[in-house]
Amino acid sequence: MRGLLLGLLLCLAPAAAPAAWYEASGKHFVVYSNDDPKRIETFANQLERFDKAMRQVRGVADPDVPPAARVTVFVVNNDHEVDQLLPGHNAAGFYASRPSGPVAFVPRKTGATERWELDPASVLRHEYAHHFMYTTSNPSALPSWFVEGFAEFFATAIFNADDLITIGQVPGYRAYGLVAGPTLSMPALMTTDQRKLSGEVEEKMYGRGWLLVHYLAFTKSRQGQLSAYMTRLNNGESSLDAATHAFGDLKQLDRELDQQLRATQIAVITVNASALRTAPVTLRALPPGEAAMMRVRIRSQAGVNERTAPAVADQARRIAAAYPDDPGAQLALTEALYDAKDDAGAEAAVGRVLAADPKNVRALCFKGQIALRRAVAAKATDSAVWSAARKPIIAANRLDPDDPWPLELFYESFLSSGRAPTSNAIVGLEHAADMAPFAMDLRFMLAVAYLNGGKSKEARAMLTPVAFDPHPSERADRARRLLTAIDTGEKTAIDKALSAMVASRDE
Repeated sequence: MRGLLLGLLLCLAPAAAPAAWYEASGKHFVVYSNDDPKRIETFANQLERFDKAMRQVRGVADPDVPPAARVTVFVVNNDHEVDQLLPGHNAAGFYASRPSGPVAFVPRKTGATERWELDPASVLRHEYAHHFMYTTSNPSALPSWFVEGFAEFFATAIFNADDLITIGQVPGYRAYGLVAGPTLSMPALMTTDQRKLSGEVEEKMYGRGWLLVHYLAFTKSRQGQLSAYMTRLNNGESSLDAATHAFGDLKQLDRELDQQLRATQIAVITVNASALRTAPVTLRALPPGEAAMMRVRIRSQAGVNERTAPAVADQARRIAAAYPDDPGAQLALTEALYDAKDDAGAEAAVGRVLAADPKNVRALCFKGQIALRRAVAAKATDSAVWSAARKPIIAANRLDPDDPWPLELFYESFLSSGRAPTSNAIVGLEHAADMAPFAMDLRFMLAVAYLNGGKSKEARAMLTPVAFDPHPSERADRARRLLTAIDTGEKTAIDKALSAMVASRDE
């Protein structure tokens, strides 16, 4: 079952005639859209230039990016379709990080008509800023106010007509969090990680977080304080204590922030066009079968659960039946059937993919997953069964050694078999975490492996970003419980926390 386990609509529209879909592929992004190809190309090039601008502002190098680590952006028609993919969240777009690859979903059109309304481009830039932060900085404790403030700092990027990009503008869509209602004081802002936030307080955290990040970045008298704060926080001080030591009088800082908010002008950074040169993206028109299955693929990638997966699989079967020789269509069918636990159908579909494209890494991963699930269901104890299940996963790794997904599956195959992962599997998981530092699942898995090996220091370094994930989750809660156990220094507490997780995995 994929990723976020988000509910999708059961009532799926009948299959329509295939639309013209395109793939725009660049160094950091892969964009799928059925818009005008020129607009798609322009959009993808803007994303690449945005990444370049962030690197210029942050002084970060631009090394090679493994293809599997690129962000895949699915552009849907409007914000209503986003609501269908993420029901109940009223989101203008969303992002998910996972070992099989980070994905984002944004609408081409939205109801936003004013600068104080959140638009999909700002959502995508905001979420990519999270991705960028985790891929360009060492694992560390990153409090919610900073994570969201940092993302808002870059989300308002302006693409000027002269090819310049301006960074640091006021997020007008955060007006309420900036100016309306009672102010979120510095002590309250510093302790937002310690309590469940109401919608109003969370909105204020976004606005006040942006204001603090912006103020610390541009105020000469405050230079170096943010770095000092982060150092203290990661050395074990509470957020409030770290802030008091690094920023000084917090009431005075609140007054300065309020004064900054009333200023008639605000500092920004403009990145010159000469610093924004990127390789042009490659545009590919999807063949009819792959195009016809894009809506199914988007639903699968957004996440399904036991209630919604069967309906998505039914739609996938109907559409893919007309395209038995199209590997893109059959791969989308494989994923939909695997999610619906139709292993026989998924195995047949992935066989058709591999017949047309024997080196398809994702198809090999699905083939391995199907075999592993069958071995688990059969309660297999014969090591030969598990070795056979791992063969396509190992083949996928040999084809792309930097793809995190085969490495994750290889490691998990040992957990599924009830046997301790080999040292080779752990080394592979370490490489996967290096290749996909944005994937909190990999960090968590590796931390548990370190704890089982008695490496508490290494486990703590892996767990800290997971525990400080600004998006609430059971994974973050477990990470915090493990950190508490580690900090007690008692092996009994660690063993108890690990046993609880094993029990929950087996439920």
